[in-house]
Amino acid sequence: MSGRQVIKKTQVILELTVSLAVVVILMVGAVNIFVWMNNQMVQREKDYNDTRRDAASEDTQHSDKPVFVDESEYPDLDVFK
Repeated sequence: MSGRQVIKKTQVILELTVSLAVVVILMVGAVNIFVWMNNQMVQREKDYNDTRRDAASEDTQHSDKPVFVDESEYPDLDVFK
């Protein structure tokens, strides 16, 4: 093999390695986002269902639980944990 062919082959290997690393990082980030979204939906549904009994009762003014779901206490998205 000539020197040019070796350099070309080396460049292809380096580009492929960098590209695969970027793809893996993007996939890990996407999976983390989907897991976070799923956890948010599960927590929101659980909290919502907990408020339905109070919302359906006749004495809603004296309830200690709100009839809405406060999402400010939910964990924030942290892709790089």
